[in-house]
Amino acid sequence: MDEELTSVRRFLAQRHIVLNNEWEENVIRYIKLNIRKVDEGIESYNLPELVLEQWLYSDLRESTRSSLNIPANANSTNGGKPAILQLVSVVDISDSFYSQYRSKIIGLSKDDSEFHDPSENPREQAPKKAMHMYEFSDGNIIIKAVAADKIHGLDFTTNLGAKILLIPKYVSRNRVIKLTSKNCQFLGGCNDRCMEENSNPLKVLCQKLGKNYEEAVLQALYAFFF
Repeated sequence: MDEELTSVRRFLAQRHIVLNNEWEENVIRYIKLNIRKVDEGIESYNLPELVLEQWLYSDLRESTRSSLNIPANANSTNGGKPAILQLVSVVDISDSFYSQYRSKIIGLSKDDSEFHDPSENPREQAPKKAMHMYEFSDGNIIIKAVAADKIHGLDFTTNLGAKILLIPKYVSRNRVIKLTSKNCQFLGGCNDRCMEENSNPLKVLCQKLGKNYEEAVLQALYAFFF
């Protein structure tokens, strides 16, 4: 067990991942108990690789030691060491939160487009370029981020709970980081708890606007039926 644990830790440390001891012990035990249930004829397996696969779908709050050191009141901080983060939410910032909220409410209530006279519609405007604000967490600290260029795997449709590696030197200003293809590596994965908490766009908008989600849904349903 000691040799196995050492090999797992060495393998993950090369990827800047340090597991919480309890989660580490539990996942190794789980893999060893279940690997032959999946394939009875298996003679050998790569334990570090299997631990990494399980980790990609974990919640960092449970599985991983936090690695960010960005004070809440720091105006500007240079990240001097790699950090593992998971995606906890993503919102469109190319339009106001209220505008998006109103659109979601109208969409829930009814579609009255059939009653509009096309001649009354304003001239079509060129679509706005989408801009997204991401929220990431190391399991303890939450930071915001914008992508300055295309990062493979990271966009508005990325599954919440997906993991990234922040690569030095990145700059945090008031806990907001500009991501580039040079300081961010997408690792993949997802997590059910993260998706349950923040995958509903209307719920996220309500949080941003300080509105009650249940009341917003009731408002839309009332408009639909009455």
